[in-house]
Amino acid sequence: MPSHKDHQEKPKPLAVSPYCELWKCEGCEMVHFIMGDISLRLNWTHIVGIANTLNLAVYERDVTASHSETKSFAKRTIN
Repeated sequence: MPSHKDHQEKPKPLAVSPYCELWKCEGCEMVHFIMGDISLRLNWTHIVGIANTLNLAVYERDVTASHSETKSFAKRTIN
């Protein structure tokens, strides 16, 4: 598997929201999970595990979209 530094292709956006972003890194087969100034490069297993954990927490808390305000942020670029 090529390392992250060896590839030249730009990451492609998978999902972008005011709260986080997911970008697919074609060259390294990883996903960039961006939350504000924090950027994590994770494999798909970790992304699915995080998503499942968040879904469980939201379900248990019975949180709906009305509990959070939607804010717009400037688009980010991955260097």
